[in-house]
Amino acid sequence: MLDKILVILTNKCAIVILIALIGISSVFFFGDDNPIEEISEEIIKEETGIDIDLTPHSRESIINNETG
Repeated sequence: MLDKILVILTNKCAIVILIALIGISSVFFFGDDNPIEEISEEIIKEETGIDIDLTPHSRESIINNETG
């Protein structure tokens, strides 16, 4: 059982999905653009090269869309 968990955790795709789920679920507890979500977004960007906002309707996203 432990070896199956280690195989899953070493899979890059599984780690990115897990990080995204943590970031998205943190929004329900701490609100938009909380530190956990921001760290999750940075890890996803480092691992995949994709710049993603887990809360696209947040104030930060609206400001970035207006300036960018």
